[in-house]
Amino acid sequence: MTQLSKDTVAFLDRHSRRNLLRSAALGAAGLGATALLAACGASTTGSATSAAQTTSAAGSAAATTAAASTAANSAVPPTPTLPPAAVVGSGTEIRWQFRGAPAELQGAQQTLTKSFVPANPKIKVTIEPAPDNRDEKLIAQMVAGDPPDVFETWGDNVQQFAEKGQVVDVNSLVDKSKMDISDFYQWQWRDFNIPLKGGPKLGGTLIRFGLPKYVNVMVLWVNKDMFQQKGQALPTLDWTHNEYADAMRKLTVMENNKIKVGGAHIPMDSWDRYWYRVYMWGGFDADPNDPTKAGLGAKEAQDAFEWVRKLAWDEKVLLIPLSGMPQVSGDRFFSGQYAINEDGFYPFQMAKNNSATKINWQYAHVPKGPVKREVLGTTDGFSMSKQAQHPDEAWTLLQYLAGVDYQTAQVETTGLLPVRNSVLANWKTICIKQYPELEQANLDVGAQAMQMGYPGNRNFFKNTTAAQELINPALQKVFDVGQTPVTYFQQVSDQVTQNEKSS
Repeated sequence: MTQLSKDTVAFLDRHSRRNLLRSAALGAAGLGATALLAACGASTTGSATSAAQTTSAAGSAAATTAAASTAANSAVPPTPTLPPAAVVGSGTEIRWQFRGAPAELQGAQQTLTKSFVPANPKIKVTIEPAPDNRDEKLIAQMVAGDPPDVFETWGDNVQQFAEKGQVVDVNSLVDKSKMDISDFYQWQWRDFNIPLKGGPKLGGTLIRFGLPKYVNVMVLWVNKDMFQQKGQALPTLDWTHNEYADAMRKLTVMENNKIKVGGAHIPMDSWDRYWYRVYMWGGFDADPNDPTKAGLGAKEAQDAFEWVRKLAWDEKVLLIPLSGMPQVSGDRFFSGQYAINEDGFYPFQMAKNNSATKINWQYAHVPKGPVKREVLGTTDGFSMSKQAQHPDEAWTLLQYLAGVDYQTAQVETTGLLPVRNSVLANWKTICIKQYPELEQANLDVGAQAMQMGYPGNRNFFKNTTAAQELINPALQKVFDVGQTPVTYFQQVSDQVTQNEKSS
């Protein structure tokens, strides 16, 4: 068992204590870190791989104490049953924590059996399904000295582990193995380098936190039937945000002064998603030249925020997850609750979700902003734990998972954009073969975004985790609850800057 430093244990202790109530409810105490998990708040982390949004909140000490007391006197619900781990091959064991549906795990098992095992007969891979509340349980495993050797993460998510040395910097491994990186997308490869302790500008470092798994990119989902009914021309590559707003107004349907059909839906309350609209207006969240400085009070950011707030709350043509109309079960886009959805790129899942309603839909590029076009392009990837007992074998697995064989098989199972240009060349053909209706979905948007290179990741604060805890509640207050002017972000921005500079 690897001995953790006192600093690392203190960090993991603090982070775990924030999340006791959710962890305890899901049986996390059974991971051997019970003594470290004392309640003082709550947090949930969503993934860029689903339409669920990332949220975070910190409760007051009094409220949390009361909640902890209630939880202690209540029956703990049973731990959800996870599918069994899949074991492939024999020899030195590498544990891979897998984030995906059971069918996708089965596909991964079959692919490794077919092409990884013959090339690596002395490595056994145990594929462990990631549990609910994964982050808190992974932290508990790190505290206990028994994390998986390989786990899946992304730029925002990995910071909480990397900041305290729990993630291997693979830059030296890339160089040593003479990996040909020309087949990866330049923008995604760049963004796998993340700053620690503010990065080189503040005396910190950059680390490459792993290798890419797939690409998710923000696009528009367009209900072509609704566009046709309203006589609205479909979005083009040259669409501006003014044209975007005009289309929302034309496509919105009101009934008894309430929204029946929204013109569009944008998850502006999401930590993963809000920032790129600020960037399109020429602003920033974390100053690229000074990661201790927040810019949410600057004119560019204020104008971007106001563009959204006005459409959502004054004109009532734009929906944000908790505003405007009641939730319905199932997929809200395919249920006809809005004409445009600004969200991720999930071809197979969307084809499945449309199997009952069978609307005519397609993808389109998110319009360019007043200054530039920029959207979230994800850094979903595979990381190696610093506590991995067999790092050479773990690195062999990472290279395979980011390689052509696995990436091709992953496309065949999920339809997600691969991380290699060589696989992207056949990606559209594979998607249409699996779901012929996707031929009408303008899949070219995904490949064009990769080639144009406008997706990317956000700037990082010196302490991104702490900044997130302040900014997330502000996003929800302004966009979900309403009745708060965007000037509120000036106050939040000042507080973030003060905290960052004193940390």
